[in-house]
Amino acid sequence: MRWILRIASVIFFGGMLSLSALADSLPKTAAPMNSESVKKIYSGNTLISKYYDIYFAADGSIKGIFGKPSTKALIQGSWSVSGNEICMYTFRSKEPNSFRDCYQYWQDGRRIIALWSVHSDGSTVDQNGGYSVGEDRNLKSGDLISARYSAAPAM
Repeated sequence: MRWILRIASVIFFGGMLSLSALADSLPKTAAPMNSESVKKIYSGNTLISKYYDIYFAADGSIKGIFGKPSTKALIQGSWSVSGNEICMYTFRSKEPNSFRDCYQYWQDGRRIIALWSVHSDGSTVDQNGGYSVGEDRNLKSGDLISARYSAAPAM
Protein backbone atom coordinates (compact mmCIF):
# COMPACT_ATOMS: atom_id res chain seq x y z
CA MET A 1 0.00 0.00 0.00
CA ARG A 2 2.88 2.37 0.74
CA TRP A 3 4.06 2.31 -2.90
CA ILE A 4 0.53 3.07 -4.08
CA LEU A 5 0.48 6.17 -1.89
CA ARG A 6 3.89 7.30 -3.16
CA ILE A 7 2.66 6.94 -6.74
CA ALA A 8 -0.54 8.70 -5.71
CA SER A 9 1.51 11.67 -4.52
CA VAL A 10 3.17 12.06 -7.90
CA ILE A 11 -0.07 11.50 -9.80
CA PHE A 12 -2.10 13.70 -7.46
CA PHE A 13 0.12 16.72 -7.36
CA GLY A 14 1.85 16.32 -10.70
CA GLY A 15 -1.46 15.44 -12.28
CA MET A 16 -3.05 18.70 -11.28
CA LEU A 17 -1.08 20.39 -14.01
CA SER A 18 -0.60 17.52 -16.41
CA LEU A 19 -4.33 17.47 -17.11
CA SER A 20 -3.99 20.94 -18.59
CA ALA A 21 -2.43 22.12 -21.81
CA LEU A 22 1.25 22.86 -21.29
CA ALA A 23 2.75 26.16 -22.34
CA ASP A 24 6.36 26.56 -23.41
CA SER A 25 7.12 29.39 -21.03
CA LEU A 26 5.48 32.16 -19.07
CA PRO A 27 4.39 34.91 -21.48
CA LYS A 28 6.03 38.28 -20.83
CA THR A 29 2.55 39.83 -20.67
CA ALA A 30 1.42 37.55 -17.80
CA ALA A 31 0.91 39.24 -14.44
CA PRO A 32 0.93 37.48 -11.06
CA MET A 33 -2.60 36.99 -9.74
CA ASN A 34 -3.44 38.48 -6.35
CA SER A 35 -4.21 36.24 -3.38
CA GLU A 36 -7.96 36.91 -3.50
CA SER A 37 -8.11 35.79 -7.15
CA VAL A 38 -6.19 32.59 -6.36
CA LYS A 39 -8.47 31.88 -3.38
CA LYS A 40 -11.50 32.32 -5.62
CA ILE A 41 -10.23 29.60 -7.97
CA TYR A 42 -10.18 27.00 -5.18
CA SER A 43 -12.43 28.07 -2.30
CA GLY A 44 -15.58 25.94 -2.13
CA ASN A 45 -14.65 23.98 -5.24
CA THR A 46 -13.80 20.37 -6.03
CA LEU A 47 -10.86 19.46 -8.24
CA ILE A 48 -11.89 16.57 -10.51
CA SER A 49 -9.25 14.44 -12.20
CA LYS A 50 -8.84 11.02 -13.74
CA TYR A 51 -7.26 9.61 -10.55
CA TYR A 52 -8.64 11.64 -7.63
CA ASP A 53 -11.16 14.23 -6.48
CA ILE A 54 -10.34 16.80 -3.81
CA TYR A 55 -12.51 19.44 -2.14
CA PHE A 56 -11.07 22.81 -1.05
CA ALA A 57 -13.34 24.09 1.72
CA ALA A 58 -13.65 27.82 2.31
CA ASP A 59 -12.28 27.31 5.85
CA GLY A 60 -8.92 26.17 4.40
CA SER A 61 -9.42 22.43 4.90
CA ILE A 62 -8.97 19.76 2.24
CA LYS A 63 -10.51 16.34 1.88
CA GLY A 64 -10.21 14.02 -1.03
CA ILE A 65 -10.32 10.55 -2.43
CA PHE A 66 -7.56 8.93 -4.46
CA GLY A 67 -8.55 6.02 -6.66
CA LYS A 68 -11.22 5.66 -9.27
CA PRO A 69 -13.42 3.71 -9.39
CA SER A 70 -12.33 2.12 -6.09
CA THR A 71 -10.87 4.18 -3.25
CA LYS A 72 -7.14 3.59 -2.67
CA ALA A 73 -6.57 6.34 -0.08
CA LEU A 74 -8.34 9.16 1.71
CA ILE A 75 -6.70 12.58 1.65
CA GLN A 76 -7.04 15.31 4.25
CA GLY A 77 -5.19 18.48 5.06
CA SER A 78 -5.25 22.22 4.59
CA TRP A 79 -4.60 24.88 1.99
CA SER A 80 -3.54 28.51 2.17
CA VAL A 81 -2.71 31.31 -0.24
CA SER A 82 0.07 33.88 -0.07
CA GLY A 83 0.48 36.27 -2.97
CA ASN A 84 -0.06 34.35 -6.19
CA GLU A 85 0.76 30.96 -4.62
CA ILE A 86 -1.51 28.31 -3.12
CA CYS A 87 0.07 25.63 -0.93
CA MET A 88 -1.54 22.37 0.08
CA TYR A 89 -0.47 20.42 3.15
CA THR A 90 -1.91 16.91 3.01
CA PHE A 91 -1.89 13.55 4.74
CA ARG A 92 -3.02 10.32 3.17
CA SER A 93 -4.49 7.36 4.98
CA LYS A 94 -1.89 4.76 6.04
CA GLU A 95 0.95 7.16 5.16
CA PRO A 96 2.92 8.65 8.08
CA ASN A 97 4.40 11.53 6.06
CA SER A 98 2.76 14.81 5.21
CA PHE A 99 3.06 16.37 1.78
CA ARG A 100 3.43 20.00 0.71
CA ASP A 101 2.80 21.11 -2.85
CA CYS A 102 2.37 24.64 -4.13
CA TYR A 103 1.23 26.31 -7.34
CA GLN A 104 1.78 29.86 -8.53
CA TYR A 105 -0.73 31.63 -10.77
CA TRP A 106 -0.53 34.35 -13.42
CA GLN A 107 -3.13 35.94 -15.66
CA ASP A 108 -2.50 36.73 -19.31
CA GLY A 109 -5.64 38.33 -20.70
CA ARG A 110 -8.35 35.72 -20.11
CA ARG A 111 -5.89 32.85 -19.67
CA ILE A 112 -4.93 31.61 -16.21
CA ILE A 113 -1.42 30.14 -16.13
CA ALA A 114 -0.11 27.88 -13.36
CA LEU A 115 3.28 26.57 -12.29
CA TRP A 116 3.81 23.67 -9.88
CA SER A 117 6.19 25.66 -7.70
CA VAL A 118 6.90 23.27 -4.79
CA HIS A 119 7.00 19.51 -5.41
CA SER A 120 6.39 17.10 -2.52
CA ASP A 121 8.03 14.33 -4.54
CA GLY A 122 11.32 16.23 -4.55
CA SER A 123 11.41 16.82 -8.29
CA THR A 124 12.78 20.07 -9.67
CA VAL A 125 10.51 22.97 -10.60
CA ASP A 126 10.59 23.57 -14.35
CA GLN A 127 10.57 27.36 -14.63
CA ASN A 128 11.13 27.25 -18.38
CA GLY A 129 8.51 24.84 -19.69
CA GLY A 130 6.49 23.86 -16.63
CA TYR A 131 3.65 26.35 -17.05
CA SER A 132 0.15 25.15 -17.82
CA VAL A 133 -3.11 26.70 -18.94
CA GLY A 134 -6.55 25.47 -17.95
CA GLU A 135 -6.07 24.28 -14.36
CA ASP A 136 -9.09 26.32 -13.32
CA ARG A 137 -11.30 24.29 -15.71
CA ASN A 138 -10.69 21.14 -13.60
CA LEU A 139 -12.43 22.73 -10.60
CA LYS A 140 -16.19 22.34 -10.19
CA SER A 141 -18.38 24.40 -7.90
CA GLY A 142 -19.31 22.90 -4.53
CA ASP A 143 -18.40 19.93 -2.39
CA LEU A 144 -18.72 16.97 -4.73
CA ILE A 145 -16.97 14.37 -2.57
CA SER A 146 -18.16 14.48 1.05
CA ALA A 147 -20.75 11.74 0.59
CA ARG A 148 -18.18 9.38 -1.01
CA TYR A 149 -15.55 10.39 1.56
CA SER A 150 -17.89 9.56 4.45
CA ALA A 151 -18.97 6.28 2.84
CA ALA A 152 -15.40 5.14 2.04
CA PRO A 153 -14.13 2.16 4.01
CA ALA A 154 -11.81 2.93 6.91
CA MET A 155 -8.30 3.24 5.59
